[in-house]
Amino acid sequence: IKKAIAPFQRAVAPKVEKARQGGFLSLPRTPSPEALREGAEKIYQNAINRFASIENTTKKAQKLGMEIKPGENPGLRARSYLGLGRKVESVLEDKTYEIMPEGTYKITGEGLKPILDDYDTAGKPFEKTRKKRKADLKTYLESQRTILDLQRPASDWSKQNIVSNEQVQKSKMDLERLKKKYGPAGMEVLEDSAQRLYEFQKRVLHTLVDGGNLSQKQYDGILSKNQHYIPFDRVLGDEMAGGVPVSKGRFTKARAPVKKIKGSEKEIHDPIESIIKNTFRIMEAADRNTVARNVAKLGKALPEDIRPIRVKMMPIKVDPKEILTISREFRTNSAKVMKEFRDIKTEGGKGADVSGPIKKLEKVVRESLTKRGYSEGEANSFINQIRKGESAETPEMTTETIRQVIKETQNVIISQEPVESTIFRPSQFAPKGKVIEYFDKGKRKYIEVSPNLYDAMTGLNEEGSSLVIKILSNPAHWLRIGATSTPEFVLRNPIRDQWTGLMQTSFGFIPFYDSMGAIADILGRTDLYYDWLRSGGAYSGFVELNRPSLKKAAKELTSTRARRMLARLNPIATMQDLSQLMEQATRVGMFKRAVKSGKTPIEAGFESREGTLDFQRRGAKMKDLNSMVAFLNAGIQGADKNVRTAYRHPISTAIKGFSAITLPSILLYLHNRKNKDYKEIPRWRKDLFWTYMREGKSPIHIIKPFFWGQLYGSLPERLMEYLATKDPKAFKDFGDTIIESLTPISGEPEGNLLPTALKPIMENWGNRNFFLERPIVPEGKKDLDAAYQYSRYTSESAKYMGEWLNYSPAKIENLISGWTGGSGRYGLQATDALINAIKKDEAPPARPKELADIPVVKAFVGRSPTGPQAQSIQDFYEDSGKVISAYDTYSQIYKDIIARKQQQDMLLELKEQRPLTTAEQQAVKPLTPQEKQEYAKSEKFKQANPGIIQGPIMKTTRELLSKLNKQAEAIIKMDIPDKEKRARLAKVDSMRLKVAQQANKQMK
Repeated sequence: IKKAIAPFQRAVAPKVEKARQGGFLSLPRTPSPEALREGAEKIYQNAINRFASIENTTKKAQKLGMEIKPGENPGLRARSYLGLGRKVESVLEDKTYEIMPEGTYKITGEGLKPILDDYDTAGKPFEKTRKKRKADLKTYLESQRTILDLQRPASDWSKQNIVSNEQVQKSKMDLERLKKKYGPAGMEVLEDSAQRLYEFQKRVLHTLVDGGNLSQKQYDGILSKNQHYIPFDRVLGDEMAGGVPVSKGRFTKARAPVKKIKGSEKEIHDPIESIIKNTFRIMEAADRNTVARNVAKLGKALPEDIRPIRVKMMPIKVDPKEILTISREFRTNSAKVMKEFRDIKTEGGKGADVSGPIKKLEKVVRESLTKRGYSEGEANSFINQIRKGESAETPEMTTETIRQVIKETQNVIISQEPVESTIFRPSQFAPKGKVIEYFDKGKRKYIEVSPNLYDAMTGLNEEGSSLVIKILSNPAHWLRIGATSTPEFVLRNPIRDQWTGLMQTSFGFIPFYDSMGAIADILGRTDLYYDWLRSGGAYSGFVELNRPSLKKAAKELTSTRARRMLARLNPIATMQDLSQLMEQATRVGMFKRAVKSGKTPIEAGFESREGTLDFQRRGAKMKDLNSMVAFLNAGIQGADKNVRTAYRHPISTAIKGFSAITLPSILLYLHNRKNKDYKEIPRWRKDLFWTYMREGKSPIHIIKPFFWGQLYGSLPERLMEYLATKDPKAFKDFGDTIIESLTPISGEPEGNLLPTALKPIMENWGNRNFFLERPIVPEGKKDLDAAYQYSRYTSESAKYMGEWLNYSPAKIENLISGWTGGSGRYGLQATDALINAIKKDEAPPARPKELADIPVVKAFVGRSPTGPQAQSIQDFYEDSGKVISAYDTYSQIYKDIIARKQQQDMLLELKEQRPLTTAEQQAVKPLTPQEKQEYAKSEKFKQANPGIIQGPIMKTTRELLSKLNKQAEAIIKMDIPDKEKRARLAKVDSMRLKVAQQANKQMK
């Protein structure tokens, strides 16, 4: 067969391949490993980490042997960029700095705040009012800049100065007024403060040189014309420019935020606000360009992924004046070189080293000819003559050669001058394709990169949000703030972070010890704290650079500690500050420990972001979904970090998990198993918390770390429980718990992928809380009128609203909690207190308070497990619901056929005892085939649901529990002391629990 078809294959194969290449034939091909890798990377980048390609490309270059220092690692610098807001904060509050290639810092000078604080103190003897002192400094800065810097032409072609004579005269008058007011000593204070501000801005501007946006020559040129620089931002209306993070053109389209000043008569904004804005813009531009420039360097190791692109030269018409300017610049620069050359030859004689001037001349010639439109290759033909002259035997010959080169260069520059000339210049349009634009020493350059890297660098795979998305995002934003601004969260979250940090770090982080020590660094604003900010390790959100935000930033920068304390009387703001402090303590503790272990600050900052969760790490395509679903990204990043940690450090992770989580969990279980109420703790609470039972007292709960707590803590606990009780329910739903902790959703997936705006609405519609997995309205209250559907713990405020709206108070509370978290519940409690104070005489008797009702305390103390939340009661309602549902189904659907069969069986039995009547004989006739089939179904249903026989008993039990519920409500409404009320409720709860336990035993 092979021999027979070989000629056919030889004839057809080339045609098939040609058709395939021409796009006329689509045949499936096995994708290459490289294509599969790129596809997986794209999915990961879109769903989990938008910088994945940058980090992977860096790692790929390192594997090929390329040495990449931490300060030049584009993967680290890209993540560091997300902390830009706090990096700028360190510059404004503390010191300016430069990041070295090794990943360390070089402190270059003082920050803005020390300058302003010193001026505020030194200026008090001359002007008592803070506001007026600030205005006087503004006047002094503006006047000095106007008089000393801006009395020059606006451009090379303009005869008009940047500032008018009237503006100069006004500035001189302002200075005279200040001299009279402040005197010599006061003016010295103003001058000293101004000089320090100038130096601060010079250091900030030099960040652009460090980032490659400017060359040192460009930087020096800017400073030479602006010795007394302050930003002259004019009042033009609101500016809605943002800081971090940039989406489109993230690490490309780099621009140096230095603009040519133009004259204007419009009012000038507060210079301090403008300095703050400039600092943000300059550092942001430098950080972005640094990432792009470092990616370009990877092209040395990865030429197939990253390759430089030369810009096309385009013919353009130029005015003779422009050519004359080039010529004038060349004459000036070449004259300087010649003078330096002659001076060296005069002093050193025949053997003098003239290599310095020769190299400078090469640079002058190259720059002038390229400005004129010639390529570097053409310019080098002239430079070669210089080099020939440099090797000449006599100094006279060298000098003459240099003169000749200068003369010929000058002729080339001014050739074709008469009216208009055509020259070739780099195209102003970026090359097409997957091209990244960046600056290197002030020169614009381009590289072509792989598709995934292009998406990561430009952010073009991230989509903007529509109006609908923005509206649906608001409840998610409320929930994030509400859930993280409660005393319980502030206390629980740091505890969970300690174990998470221990499991997910590999540099010796010591839980609690390192974090507690870091609090002093944060509150004391030590050098270590500012080092952490400089590293980009701190979380930093979007920075608005509009005027209201800048005014607020300037006010906070210059305000005293007392003023800041007064501004924080808002309880929500205070809780947010505490929450942030505790969050930062863990991260600063990790940073400190990582530095001690030998990490550079840049590496340590990265580790502090990764140690628990980097909330700014997200997928490129997940922006909208994350904004609508409150904690979706936290779940995604947590799951991703769990997998990465276990994969990279399997042995050490297992050892830490066993010693720090498993052993304490086993010891705690051995203590708790003796307590008869332990098994009544709800299963979800046992999985998420370590529980310490106390005889006759409320249990204590300590939160576990996500996933690690379930894997190394809850699983051993359940195993111990099974070994002790042999109850299969010990492992009930645990598989789901582990899967949920490894996935970005918890509880029911369909509920936790819903937008936060819709989730509580859907929960109310289905009468089920997705997280707690239990009904919102208690089973015994579902059939009541809507206004009476509430539980023992429902707030009075919700009851009032339910009565007014004729809607379930329990569902009203669920809506409030679903959109505002714990803060919403505190709001209801505050409203309850207000209502009770207003209607003191009319207020109904309240439920007796427990430890679990006290703020802060309830973060660690739970309710008695014998109450309505007991696991046995929840199990009863869940299991009995299934039994009753099966019983009702069996009774209603198969009722007639069961009755027919029972009647036939009875008559057949009766027939053995006596003769049947005629009517009985007709009734005893055999079942039809259809009836037999229906009866067979009923028997099969009965076998599949053996608990059907318990149906009537479970209905009776539910009625009994409903009566006990009514007794409990009646006790709550009694006007008796809380102690007696608690005792009576305890008896009813105990009775309810025994009823539920007995019913569960029957069903089992």
